[in-house]
Amino acid sequence: YGAGVEKDAYTAAYIIPSFALIMLGGLTGPFHTATQRVITSLRERGRGDEVPGVVVALAVWVTLVTGAGALLAGLAAPVLISGVASRAPAAVFDLAAAQLRIMAPLIVIGGWVGILCGVSNDQGDYKRPSLSPLVASVAVIATVLWSSDPHMLAWGTLLGGLGQVLLQAGAAVRLWRGRTPGSPICPLGHPEVRAVWGMLLPACVSSTIGTLAVVIGTNFASALPAGSISVFDYANKLIQLPLGVLMTALLIPVFPLLTRAVVAGDREALRQRMAQGVSAIALVAMPLVALFLTAGEPIVAVVYQRGAFSPEDAAATARVLALCALGIPLYGLRDLAVRVFYALNDGRTPLLVSVGSLAVTAGAMALVVGPWGLAGLALVTSGATGLNCLVITGLLWRKLGVWPLGEGARDALLAGVAAGVGGCLAWGVGRALEGHVVAGSALGLLMAQAVALAGGYLAALAAVGLGPAAVRARLSSRPASEP
Repeated sequence: YGAGVEKDAYTAAYIIPSFALIMLGGLTGPFHTATQRVITSLRERGRGDEVPGVVVALAVWVTLVTGAGALLAGLAAPVLISGVASRAPAAVFDLAAAQLRIMAPLIVIGGWVGILCGVSNDQGDYKRPSLSPLVASVAVIATVLWSSDPHMLAWGTLLGGLGQVLLQAGAAVRLWRGRTPGSPICPLGHPEVRAVWGMLLPACVSSTIGTLAVVIGTNFASALPAGSISVFDYANKLIQLPLGVLMTALLIPVFPLLTRAVVAGDREALRQRMAQGVSAIALVAMPLVALFLTAGEPIVAVVYQRGAFSPEDAAATARVLALCALGIPLYGLRDLAVRVFYALNDGRTPLLVSVGSLAVTAGAMALVVGPWGLAGLALVTSGATGLNCLVITGLLWRKLGVWPLGEGARDALLAGVAAGVGGCLAWGVGRALEGHVVAGSALGLLMAQAVALAGGYLAALAAVGLGPAAVRARLSSRPASEP
């Protein structure tokens, strides 16, 4: 669909359903976490025979609550779209409202998917929950290939959600078949069911912060020319790929190490583990920033430029991508600091900082969207991430009484310099080849620039004493106080 009315409308319409399906119902979302907590709590206390009935009761309550939300979303679709994209053209507004009505049941389906993820993980099945988003993507692709009607985007998304439920339905069947005869079938008033809402509600509120940031950006983009919402969304999707994959892979192993140090009361071990996390994030994030800055157009062309997605759309997306990329290392450092707060059993501070950053983001966007357009929105997005990172790190410094980044700050500086060297080489290669490549060879240009950047980056790291052996030794070392 390129960057136009159809994609603008779908982007606006999908914000609320995606919040339910991905943020609330996805892996590590509140419904998944709550289900795992209930099951684990019962099994640890020798009351495993109650698990099937309690899970059914939880599913019934979740269906009732999310069902009311889905009904409200369907009935009030125009009002909700007004909140998401208040200044969108009439064509975008009407199509988005129609698509939201189609996708409203995903609010219920998101709750089901989250519960099934928890049940699957309890049974040792991590494959199906991890693959379920792939089912959703395949469904969207198939429906769009079948018909170019933009409403099919919404129908494909709805079918994809149902596909996620069907993929994991076997876990629910196995759980029910293992039910002890005579155990309660659906104890709606079970203490564990009541207790889980005390965890679900604040978790859902916390998850809302990220979605509100998207709503704010989309709302301001709706005041710009048609296609602006699409361009902003295309660029953010490219940013979310390294953030979602690489940063998660780096931070997940760090969290239990941070928690272990906190439980042991070992501030030196905590400081060293944080420094290792900073080093790992910087070494991966800095070259990514350089790549997005110097090779943005070939990246966008390789990923998106086909069908209705024009070279002009690619150029506009690359400009936004370069500005949004500046926030990648800051995003990673902020998430590391937030995990330290979680390890310290303090979830309130990160939540308050996030709420404050939303107000700052909205105010800054209101100032820059007029004179700077999409570029202003992208800069504010990166700047808000930087401010959030600065504040949360400062509060952590105050809480711990020690500089939280440790030796990792030096590694981050050196990685930034090395990425600058690699980026200059990639820029030079791009300029040298730009006039000598034929149309459609964006992949070749991208590969040449990526090789130049990687070579320059690794050589520069080795020159400043951060070769492979040194990095491996630094990231794998144990604090002296750890056994």
